[in-house]
Amino acid sequence: MTGLHLILDCRASRFLSNRQAVEDWLRHTASQTGMTIIGMQSHLLSSGLDSGPGVTAIAVIAESHMAVHTWPELGAITADFYSCRSYDAEQVFHSFCRYFGVTEVLTHQVFKRYGPESE
Repeated sequence: MTGLHLILDCRASRFLSNRQAVEDWLRHTASQTGMTIIGMQSHLLSSGLDSGPGVTAIAVIAESHMAVHTWPELGAITADFYSCRSYDAEQVFHSFCRYFGVTEVLTHQVFKRYGPESE
């Protein structure tokens, strides 16, 4: 089993309190990468500040998972996209940045390999 884990830590300006928009991005990304969503959960989380609630959303995909977490009070958003099936990480990265209005980003890519083929 091999996989790519893409992690994005960002500053962004769009949809940070919009649960539906976050879910829509997850659905769109699953479709664009050929992944199959088998379940999704999302929640609005209040910071108690006037900036609006944050959003936590996770899509369980047959190939692993995708998650987005927002902190509107900080103008921050993170994404976590992991699949044991190959996908175009650059496409996911650019889609995320455009959609959420990312202004700063720290990107991590972790390549995973387990099992007999890794030896």
